[in-house]
Amino acid sequence: MIQYLNITPYSMKIRILKKCSIQDLMHYFHISKSKWNENEIVPNQKEYLENTIVTIHFKLKEINSRQKGDLKILYEDDFFIACYKPPFLLVHEDGNHSKNLQDRVNEYLYQQGWPYESQALHRIDTQCSGIVLFSKFPFFQGLFDSILANHDCIKEYYALVQGKMPFHKKTVRSNIARNRHNSKAMIIHPNGKLSISHIEVIKKYSNSTLCKVRIETGRKHQIRLQLQSISHPIINDPIYGTIYNDKGLLLENFHMSFIHPVYKHKIDIQIPLDSRFQIKE
Repeated sequence: MIQYLNITPYSMKIRILKKCSIQDLMHYFHISKSKWNENEIVPNQKEYLENTIVTIHFKLKEINSRQKGDLKILYEDDFFIACYKPPFLLVHEDGNHSKNLQDRVNEYLYQQGWPYESQALHRIDTQCSGIVLFSKFPFFQGLFDSILANHDCIKEYYALVQGKMPFHKKTVRSNIARNRHNSKAMIIHPNGKLSISHIEVIKKYSNSTLCKVRIETGRKHQIRLQLQSISHPIINDPIYGTIYNDKGLLLENFHMSFIHPVYKHKIDIQIPLDSRFQIKE
C-alpha cells in the first residue's frame, strides 16, 4: 500500500502505491482522526490518492516525565527501544510509586536529544523481570500496538513453579475474566476471554520445576493463573501461590520476536536466565 521514502524524527515521506484515501492511511497506521490531525499532512485531501508522495510533519511533544536510574538497553533503532526491567520496578508510574522504567527510558532519550517521550507497548508485573518494549514515535504507537494485539509477536517467559511437573510439554486453554470479589486477581470463568499458553519443562528439581511458557494471548495474569490452575503456581506469587523468599515473583519475559513493521526485518531479543532463578540442592 505504501513505500517509506524518508523518515526523520520530525517528518516522514511515503509513496502511495495503491489507490487509497486519507481514511485508509489512518486505518493503516491504526491512528485516530484526532491524532492524525495533530500532524501536518501534505496533501491532506479527501479524494483518493495513488502514486502520490505524502509528507507528514510530526507534532513535537516534549519529554516531561523522566528520572535518572540504571538502564540496560537490549535493542534500539529509530522506532523501538527494548530494555531489561528488574523485579520490583514498575513499567510506568502508577500514581503511588514514582520510580519506573519508562521514565528512565525517557531520561536516556532526552540525553540523546530525542524529541518524544517513550511509550510502553506492553506491561509485565512489578515483581516480574525481563524484556519491555517501548515505542519512540507517538505517530507509530497504534501501528506498533497492533503487533501485540494481533499476536504477531512471539513472547516467551521463564517460570519457576512449585512441584514437579508430570509432563514435558503441555498446552493450557482456559477463559480468563476479572474477579469481581478481588480487584487484584483474575479468575478462570466460562464467560472470560480465551487464553492459550504453551508450557515446556526445562529442568525438574526436588520440589520445583523450571519451565518456559510461550503465550498466544496476553491476558492479565495469564501465565500466573493458568499455572496455578494446573496445581503448579509460580514460586513467590503473592496472589496465586506462596511467598518463600524475597526474590520476587519468579517469572521472567526472556524472549520477544516480531517482524519490524517499517523495516520488515525480523527482530529477535533474548536474555539469559536471571540468577534469582537458581536452585541449590
